[in-house]
Amino acid sequence: MKKIVFCSFFLMASLAIAQEGKKTSQETVIDKSVAISTEIPSAREAMEKLKKWDEQLNSLKATFTQEVIFKNADIKKKINGSIAYKKPDNLKVEHVSPRKQLIITDRKKIFIYKPEDKIAYEADWEYWKKNLDNSLSSLIDFGNYSSLAEKNSSSIYVEGNLWVLELRSKKNPSAYLLKLFLSKEDFFPKKASLEVGDSVIMTELEDVSKNIEIKNDEFKRPSKVKVEKI
Repeated sequence: MKKIVFCSFFLMASLAIAQEGKKTSQETVIDKSVAISTEIPSAREAMEKLKKWDEQLNSLKATFTQEVIFKNADIKKKINGSIAYKKPDNLKVEHVSPRKQLIITDRKKIFIYKPEDKIAYEADWEYWKKNLDNSLSSLIDFGNYSSLAEKNSSSIYVEGNLWVLELRSKKNPSAYLLKLFLSKEDFFPKKASLEVGDSVIMTELEDVSKNIEIKNDEFKRPSKVKVEKI
């Protein structure tokens, strides 16, 4: 199960809907550029901007390119696909290449379909989350920036024309490193990367359309597919 969804969960973790909560993240500002803007926000301010941006987001469609690197094995994998989101919890992630895969969730159930296997898998959202590595469970709770703030220490710096917000687990700082590359204009997460062990997942969004009409049929499961419940 983990292997099937690993490349898609990070995309869900780096986007979606913010929820209200306490601002308890540890924060530092790190100088990693030659000339850092004097208007650089704090990590806490960046998190609040993300919340504000998400509060104004009702729907989103985009294509994405995702690169998965296994450093120790010297293996690199590139995935192309699309994402559709509609408030409050409808999310669809579709891989187009190199292998087709469809993931649909409403945060109650998760549906995963690989056409070449001619079978789909369905699981309760909470059950599926519990079967993830403990260090990643907070990240997969997509859109819950309050949870991210509570469970992670954060820092921010400038890279080119983007703010880079870094998040590490407070309990185990070496468990993962999540980076969100935010637009200076509206804090939209244009790119993201996640380092876990010897793996690095880099995701970049393109052709982004925000707050457009998306019909519920967009999140409809394909018919006549054998479904195995997990």
